[in-house]
Amino acid sequence: MHNILVVEDSVDVQELLTIVLEPIARIRRAGTVKSALEEFEAGKFDLILMDVMLDDGDGFSLTSEIRKKPHGKNIPIIFLTSKSDIADKEHGFQLGAEDYIVKPSDPREIRLRVQSRLQKLESHKYSEYITKGNLHLDIPLHKAHLIKEDIDLGVTPLQFKILFYLMSHENEVISREQLISVIWGKNIHIGRSVDTHVNSIRRKLDGYSTYIQAVYGAGYVFKAL
Repeated sequence: MHNILVVEDSVDVQELLTIVLEPIARIRRAGTVKSALEEFEAGKFDLILMDVMLDDGDGFSLTSEIRKKPHGKNIPIIFLTSKSDIADKEHGFQLGAEDYIVKPSDPREIRLRVQSRLQKLESHKYSEYITKGNLHLDIPLHKAHLIKEDIDLGVTPLQFKILFYLMSHENEVISREQLISVIWGKNIHIGRSVDTHVNSIRRKLDGYSTYIQAVYGAGYVFKAL
């Protein structure tokens, strides 16, 4: 099931949105900019439903802050606000909003719009990124990040391909021969140098090196413990 962060200062509206959206997603709620950032850092969300007027700031500034983070660059954000001016809508879409819903709005319409975006996300998510545990891959940019530490691992193009393949087959043992065939091509003989590349990735993962485990006599397995 998908995870949605609802950022809304009204407790009554929070309750209503939770009732409306719980059939299609797990809901976490935040009523301030501070608590929203804390929730965002602590969890993994597929979509954010964002109010604009908050007690300690505004949803536009909060969105800008989220967009600066590696795991926040591509997350779908839908604004749900009473601010109906065209300038506000334009600002929201300039920040990369997926949608802009003006309050008051029929709860059924809100659920339909959110559900539509989640369905699109499901069909395209692996074309944009993969997140497993504390490791995030940005596929278009060929970058790997540690989420909590906000660190770019600086992987090479070859290391990225290896990491992508292992993460895409989480909990599945991948043989050295399979890795060589997929990454380098069939009938290519590179000996044990594949181990050198994998070990280099593990060193860059530092405290998360156990995500990639060697299986004696079989190959490697990715497990986000």
